Amino acid sequence: MGSFGKFLNEESAESEWSSLYMLLVFIIAALLLIALIKPMFRKSQEVVTKTPNSQTATATAAVK
Repeated sequence: MGSFGKFLNEESAESEWSSLYMLLVFIIAALLLIALIKPMFRKSQEVVTKTPNSQTATATAAVK
């Protein structure tokens, strides 16, 4: 147990822990962004399916 405590007091261990904390923060931020953005895309898909073929008509008129 003494060697583990000595390891935690070293400067290299501090940088390893800070990088682990930063990685953990990035993972949590990514999960939160996915949790917030995914429902927005679902909602937009519902709007597109409810809209009559005006989207495809607009797209084909732009191509012509």
